[in-house]
Amino acid sequence: MENMFTSIHNNDRLSDKIVDMIKEAIFTKKLKPGDKLPSERILVENFKASRVTVREALRILQYLGYLEIKRGSEGGAYILDIEDKYFSNYLVDMFLLGKIKAVDVTESRLAIEPLAIKKATEHATDELIEALNQNIEEANGYLKKKKFADARLSNLEFHRIIGEHSGNPVIYFMIDSIIGVIQKHMLAARLNQEAQQHTVESHRHIVAVIQSGDAVKAEELIKAHVTEIQKSLEIY
Repeated sequence: MENMFTSIHNNDRLSDKIVDMIKEAIFTKKLKPGDKLPSERILVENFKASRVTVREALRILQYLGYLEIKRGSEGGAYILDIEDKYFSNYLVDMFLLGKIKAVDVTESRLAIEPLAIKKATEHATDELIEALNQNIEEANGYLKKKKFADARLSNLEFHRIIGEHSGNPVIYFMIDSIIGVIQKHMLAARLNQEAQQHTVESHRHIVAVIQSGDAVKAEELIKAHVTEIQKSLEIY
């Protein structure tokens, strides 16, 4: 596919700029329903952005109903017919209107994520463990390069991966939506490098417990982890 995208040179919400460029390509019919976007590697090269920024942009487009992310041999990001696709932005809209508070988001995570990790642990696969370990190394790599925003996004992606492997699409949808709210409206809260490194180490511990098959311990760890990280973000 001919390169229709250009690199991005400033730091003002790079993922939003990528979203706008892809939406423009859709609106101008350069991309049509059923078209497959270039691979993640090629998008990273075209936009000259990090992998985590490109992933965030694709997540936003998926959330808005412009893309469908497919897995497997035919996997990739496919353009949807937006006239036929309805995808609610309810959580984000309610947050913007002040109807949902940060503490509501935290309480929801504490209700949903323990069940997600329980189910993921009970049916843990090599694919799940590999995905989580890769995510951890990616986040750690960003921290070493002092790319703290990208590290934060990678750490949030860790929770999406668990939701995706819960085996329950409704659970995954809920976690994905909640993480979307955090990415869009809560990342301004400061979290120092030490706290982010602690998050990475907490994730390592969680993966070890998932791999051991101890679902009860995994639930306990995710509850403590979500509570701790939310307090660090000072959004209660």
